[in-house]
Amino acid sequence: MIVCRLLKVVCFIAVIVALMFSPLLLCCHVQSFDAAPTWLKKDVYMEYTLRSGFFLAPEPRVIVFEGTEIVENYTIKQFDKGVFRWICIDLDASTVKIEVVLSLWMRNESEPTDHKATLFVDPATRAVYAQNGTLLGTTHLWGPSHPRENQEMVLWDYPPDSATGTISLTRDGNPLFTPQTPQGVQKFYSVSNITGTLGGKPISFFPGELWFEYDTGLPVGLPSIEQNEPAISVFELKDLVCSVDIGTTNVDMGPAEVRLDPYQIFSYIAVGVGLTIMAVAIVRRRRKRR
Repeated sequence: MIVCRLLKVVCFIAVIVALMFSPLLLCCHVQSFDAAPTWLKKDVYMEYTLRSGFFLAPEPRVIVFEGTEIVENYTIKQFDKGVFRWICIDLDASTVKIEVVLSLWMRNESEPTDHKATLFVDPATRAVYAQNGTLLGTTHLWGPSHPRENQEMVLWDYPPDSATGTISLTRDGNPLFTPQTPQGVQKFYSVSNITGTLGGKPISFFPGELWFEYDTGLPVGLPSIEQNEPAISVFELKDLVCSVDIGTTNVDMGPAEVRLDPYQIFSYIAVGVGLTIMAVAIVRRRRKRR
């Protein structure tokens, strides 16, 4: 009897301890991983327009410097414009299969050069794997949806390197809104205070922060998809430098924000007042004629 009572007491204490620590464990899990986006389904796609830029292609070249031949492992390639597109072609609870296409109109060429690859992404950790299973890094093709102020976002988790940033929902106390997008003006959040390493060196993004649409977590500003992005580095185009504009997508970003431009309001009022004055003048002339 005594042994049975002791066993009951031990079990009761074990349950209490488990209940006490379970929120802590859950909290740690939430902080370590971002939930997979609810919009991430088969056939969803996202496009970005690349302006003119350049990259280093893995093509050896020989240059002569002060009479000495020097072999360079990369050749500078310039392009006039480009389009980067990714589409979800299949997914399950643990893996998202995406196709990425980078089309570049090279300098003095009328037809684009297409670079294609099929990748696998863990929807929770955003880890990107090549078809042979090689870990390529952490993607920035999407971030957390509806994040909290000062929430930590994992930007790179590829041992031995890791990097994080801090999410900001406001600036000077005001919400952040994008310039015009194909779906109107959208609310976004920035990721700054970026710390950590990539390739053994301090990670950096120009101009020092990333922008993601608030409702979906899709990148809406520089340099989210061209710097340190494994879905592009898979093409072995080193140091891709260009400006990027958000393009079309079939992901619903939610209702567009209505922004009131004071100058636009003033112009509407001015037009209205002008029309009213003209109407009054016309009525008075007609009355005088009578």
